[in-house]
Amino acid sequence: ARTAGIPRASAMLLQRAKSALRPLTSGAARSLAALAPPPPPSAQAPAQARSASTLTAAPSATSALATATAYGQGGRASISGLTATVFGATGFLGRYVVAELGGCGTRVTVPYRGDPWKARHLKVCGDLGQVNLVPFDLQDERSVREMCAGSQLVVNLIGRDYSTYNHPAGDLVVRAARTVARAAAAEGATRLVQAS
Repeated sequence: ARTAGIPRASAMLLQRAKSALRPLTSGAARSLAALAPPPPPSAQAPAQARSASTLTAAPSATSALATATAYGQGGRASISGLTATVFGATGFLGRYVVAELGGCGTRVTVPYRGDPWKARHLKVCGDLGQVNLVPFDLQDERSVREMCAGSQLVVNLIGRDYSTYNHPAGDLVVRAARTVARAAAAEGATRLVQAS
């Protein structure tokens, strides 16, 4: 029903992106349990379950995001415990990916270039505070690494079929994909989804 106004080719690409993300979003508790580091022996305590989808992750000194607790029955008001970064979220396909991730309770970081008013429509794709808009510079690798920090999933949808003042068309797709892939690997993301 959500793909009613989307052209057929884009709807097929959206379906492929959904199927790549489905193992993460449907088994969020299992995924987070696999990603969380084991607790130190002194911190082990019995977990108290609040519902069937609750997961209590072990505390970690390395990352506050790795200790997120999944709760709820699934959906927008739930928290899946996953953190994702979506590059190119302000584009045509990106808004649907953010809506899917936000709709299942994933915390989403949306790096944007340019005017923040062009990205503000993405804030309503998730519950309050779950979709965060952060400015970044694609040409600065440190800035891209900061966007990937703490994310288990990185989605790169950056691409143009025409040249702009700062980015030639072919160079943008190749260099952006390389920069995002290196940053995701350096920051320890477990999945990278690339579409161009």
